[in-house]
Order: sequence, then structure tokens, then C-alpha cells
Amino acid sequence: MSRIGFGLTATSGDEVRQARLLIRSIKCFGGPFREANIWLAMPANKPLAPNMGFLMEEPGISTVPYYINPAARRFPNADRVYAAAALEVEAAQQVEQFVWMDPNTIVARPPRELIMPNRSNFGYRPVDLALFGSPIDEPVDGFWQSVNELCGIPDTSDFSVTTVVDDMRIRPFFDAGLIVVRPQSGLLRAWRQSFDSTFAAFEFHKWYATDPAYARYMYQAALTGVLSRVSEENMLELAPSLNYPLHLHSRYPHGTSDDITEFTTYRYENFAALDWSTGGYPLDRRLQSFIDQEIQAMNHMQIDPVFDPEMDFEPFIY
Repeated sequence: MSRIGFGLTATSGDEVRQARLLIRSIKCFGGPFREANIWLAMPANKPLAPNMGFLMEEPGISTVPYYINPAARRFPNADRVYAAAALEVEAAQQVEQFVWMDPNTIVARPPRELIMPNRSNFGYRPVDLALFGSPIDEPVDGFWQSVNELCGIPDTSDFSVTTVVDDMRIRPFFDAGLIVVRPQSGLLRAWRQSFDSTFAAFEFHKWYATDPAYARYMYQAALTGVLSRVSEENMLELAPSLNYPLHLHSRYPHGTSDDITEFTTYRYENFAALDWSTGGYPLDRRLQSFIDQEIQAMNHMQIDPVFDPEMDFEPFIY
């Protein structure tokens, strides 16, 4: 059994480009991790389009089908929940540790920080921004009470995380864009179960109506459901060198003039809106050159979205 494998999904044309960039970055900068298995989750009813075959050019990449709850399609990023669960089943047969990554990730150097010690089953990064997270020094509000009850989460009054960018101590709220699990533990499948138990529940309708962010990030709130299956002592907060949010660079606590070339992985929000060639972020030249070349290559490719337009996500309105 291999030590580690990676998994991701891509549904829009932008995400397909992001997936290529992520896969290529693992192969170019991953060091000993470049030979790791990489699984790409694809909707079971939408086979890989002929013009997306370039995703499979690199060795060690395979596709895994997944099914999404039709009622969940109206929730942004819901596909990630079902894709991650499907990939965990595949990974459980082949690797000791499985890394789930959003496609808008770039690996800049061997990600050794992803390897968990023996005692850990779940590795996470806190969310970048508190958003509607529950401040540790305030009572739990109705939204999080409902999440805890429906997901069977025990009392977490002594467990807090500190948000990456706005530096707030909140109750557990994990970034769903980078997760490490021992796939045999079934924690990503627990995430799917938590999401299925919560997204359409009547208790949340008023929250969706109050602020669209609740619907947008419901998939991430449901990730706290893993707390019903794993104790705090078996969890690992991953190193801050992982998952640097380029799109929040100007708000990052270290300031805009600091050197960010030593981070291991980066995240960005919108592939099309980033003009990498202008050097808008202080990345090292080697990584910037790689990104520029990949972007230039993809500019000549016709890439279709994975979902048909009529199947794509709709705004969630109550």
C-alpha cells in the first residue's frame, strides 16, 4: 500500500484548467510525491469530454465516478462533498493517507507537511475568514446548534481554531479545500452524511434567506460533522505553510510586502481573473515561470465544462 495519494474534482471549464495546473504542479514540484496516485472525480452521468483528455496525459492519474444528490445541485460546491466521499472509497484500497484538494491549488515544493503522524486521522487548515463561524467567547447561535444536533457533534466548547486571515478564535470551522485523512476511517464519507443531513433541513431555511453565505458555505459547515467520528486528539492542524490564500494576499496578517515564496501550496479564487504574467503576487521566479507557461498552453485549448449548462448550479433562494 502506498503512503499517500491526492484527489480532486473539476466541473466547470475554469476548474478543468485549475485541475491541470494543480496536477502539473504536483508532477513538477512534488519531489517524491510526484509519483503518488492522483484521482480525479467526475460526475457519473457525464463522461470525460474528448477535448479534456489532456488531464490524463500525466502518468498515475485515474478517474473515479461519483453521484450527487440531485437536491443538492442548487448548493455551490456541493459536488466536492460527494466527489471526496467517492474518492475516499477508492483511496482506502490503495493508500495510507489521502489528500483532498480543491482544484484551485498550486503545489510549489514537496508537500511533506501533509504527512500526518501515526496518531492522527484528520488533518485540516482553519477557514481563512470567520464569516458566520461561531466565536469561542460567545454562545453558540441557532445555526451552529442545528448543525451540531443534526450531525451528532458532541460538545466542542474547549476546541477552537484561529482563522488564517482575520485572526479570530472560533469553534471548529475547517477549510474544505485541503483535508488529509486516513481513508479507511471513512471521515470524508461522514462529511457526505453530514451534508445530506443538513442542507435541506427546515432549520436552515431562515439562515439561507438571511444571508446567501450560509447556502454558499453549507458544504464547509457540514465538514464539522467529522467531529462525530474523530476526537480532537486524533486531529492535526496542518502547517501554516500550506494553503496560502493568494486572493487574500492584501489582507493576510503578514502584509503585502513580505516574502511569500517559502509557502508549500497556494490557493487562488478565480482562475480567469488572475493575470499571472504581470507578477501581481510575489512568487518566486521558478514558480511564476511555470505558471506563465501553463497558462499560455491552456489559452490554446478549447475546454468545455463537465456539467451541461442546464445541469449547472442555480442560486439557492428561499
